[in-house]
Amino acid sequence: MDRNFCVVGKAFGPVIQFMFVWAFLLIVFPIANAIVSLIFANYMLVPLFSDCEPPESAVTLVAAVVIGE
Repeated sequence: MDRNFCVVGKAFGPVIQFMFVWAFLLIVFPIANAIVSLIFANYMLVPLFSDCEPPESAVTLVAAVVIGE
């Protein structure tokens, strides 16, 4: 990841590099974390609800607990 920041800085200058880093910190990393935790929570709950789909509230709650740890 650090390598991408250096390439952006060399190609576009320090202002764009600064904006790129902040965009990753505020948008990309949290969204990626949320997606991974929701997928993990869904896979964790599927065995408990074998005859139907897990409730959305249960998936959200497990994902929030996973992110909180």
